[in-house]
Amino acid sequence: MMMMMMMMVVVMVVMVVMMMMMMMMMMMMMMMMMMMLMLLMLMLLLLLLLMMMMMIPRF
Repeated sequence: MMMMMMMMVVVMVVMVVMMMMMMMMMMMMMMMMMMMLMLLMLMLLLLLLLMMMMMIPRF
């Protein structure tokens, strides 16, 4: 009986740890996605600025 209880506890702990790891990975992925989006937005803004600068002298 004790062995069964110990096994159950170990399994529970492992499950919890796995869940925590998955959550951490998801958070990291979300952060990476956010960073990529921010970088893309910055790049777009820079491109727009460059386009504006190019357009101004032609007038």
